[in-house]
Formats: sequence, structure tokens, C-alpha cells
Amino acid sequence: MNFFANLKISHKMLIISLLVCVLLATAFVLGNWWIRELGRDFHAYASGHQVVAFAAAEMYAEGLQSEQATRNILLNPADEKAMKNYRKALVNFDAAYNKAKKVSDETSD
Repeated sequence: MNFFANLKISHKMLIISLLVCVLLATAFVLGNWWIRELGRDFHAYASGHQVVAFAAAEMYAEGLQSEQATRNILLNPADEKAMKNYRKALVNFDAAYNKAKKVSDETSD
């Protein structure tokens, strides 16, 4: 501290200003790095986990639809509309399942 006490006031201000600039530059570099990492993590989430979650929600909805169609078929076996709804729900469920499985397999590697 004796070195700092013997400096002129202009030199003291210069050293403090340089220190503040170095700290500011360090904060800028670390902030930029953090934002890039956040963007990379968000992209991984949006292209992987979120797609699987949406596919799971779609599978749930199609499962409910097939349940409703099954109930209608049991109540009225001659109902062609119920059979058509059941087949459509089954196809949609399989499509959502295959999509979720594909994305899940790609993201697990």
C-alpha cells in the first residue's frame, strides 16, 4: 500500500479506471459466454424435450379419443362413425408415438 500512497492523484485515478475497465470487460465476456450457452441449451430443449412433451400430450389426447370411440362401439356395435374415429385415433396415436420415439432416440445419443 505504500506504493499506492506515493503516487500522484492522476496516476491513482488512472489505475482505478483501468481496473474498472478490466472488470467491465471481464463481465462483458462472461455475460456473452453465458448468453451463448443459454441459447445452446434452449435450442437443445426446444428441438428435443419439448417435441417429446408435445408428442406425449398428443398421445394422451388420442388415447382419450380411442377410449371414447371404444365406449361408443361397445354401446352400439353398428356405429360406423365410432369405428372410423377409433381407427383415426389409433393412427394418430401411432404417429405421435413414432415421432416421440424418433426424437428421443436422436437426443439420447
